[in-house]
Amino acid sequence: MDKPDCAIAVLAAGSGSRFGGGKLDSQCAGKPLGCWITDAAKQAGFSRCLIVVGQVPPLFATALSQWETVVNPSPADGLSSSVACAAKAAMESERLVIALADMPLVDTAHLTRLRDASGITFTAYPDSGRGVPAAFPQDVLPTLVRLRGRATEADWPQPVSVLDPQPEQMLIDVDTPQDLNLVEELLRQR
Repeated sequence: MDKPDCAIAVLAAGSGSRFGGGKLDSQCAGKPLGCWITDAAKQAGFSRCLIVVGQVPPLFATALSQWETVVNPSPADGLSSSVACAAKAAMESERLVIALADMPLVDTAHLTRLRDASGITFTAYPDSGRGVPAAFPQDVLPTLVRLRGRATEADWPQPVSVLDPQPEQMLIDVDTPQDLNLVEELLRQR
């Protein structure tokens, strides 16, 4: 079976203010924090790889070969502004997976499951919520381009499916230096 024409967009435009700045370039188990998700995406074999950055991109993002850089002109407007930039850039792809650069425990297998799923597919969170990484078919991308703020169930024009992460720890994102220490220890245990 052929792989779908699926792009991945890794969102890396945030300022990392709770971390104190420079978060995505911080060393984590031997490489910059942001490289963990881009390496997993590369192994998953996406047809296009996009990295969404602010006006001043993190250093790890400038070193990525074979990744298309998408500049979010207004990252201070929140995560939805980066989602909109990613969707606009991926409009020609049959499917788009969106992931965050500060989630180093997301693995290739989970990204592959999102790539190969159909329809709108979110990742299940322990609190019964759903979120990123998530995948969207091409016909939903215009909705993502117009998205402002948090989306609700009513924003999606079709049924939504949910994938459970294996393991749940995969969903830890790094907001503080303490979070970085935690994920670094978990990565070293792999």
